[in-house]
Amino acid sequence: MDIRDIQKTVGDAINDIRNRGLYIEVIQFRGDVWDAVIKESESLGVHVPENQEFAGFMTKLKLPYYNFWKQMRGLKHKISNKHEHTVNCGSLYTPLHNRFFAWAKTKDRGYLKSTSIIKLRNDFEKETVVLKAK
Repeated sequence: MDIRDIQKTVGDAINDIRNRGLYIEVIQFRGDVWDAVIKESESLGVHVPENQEFAGFMTKLKLPYYNFWKQMRGLKHKISNKHEHTVNCGSLYTPLHNRFFAWAKTKDRGYLKSTSIIKLRNDFEKETVVLKAK
């Protein structure tokens, strides 16, 4: 099955859903499945570049770096609202996840609440690099 077959299958499913009066906002493929589809399609000479239409939707690739910081944004929210006890520690599956969680718990809740994840990321990277250098 190449990407054209998947596009047709997804397109048919989308049309069926739309015909029922429903609306689709996001279609998400598991990263490993999507990678396999792209690899197989490219081996057949079929290529769908990022941000091109796929079955009536624009596609974009969200890499692990983006997904990591999206997850950390949720963690920041829980800690800033005194809900860190509800964090599923099993979801902190790399040393980096655990380092950020430990670092964030040392910060003032007001700082976490009022600071964007981008600023927190920059502060975290700056502070942890300093710690590594010592």
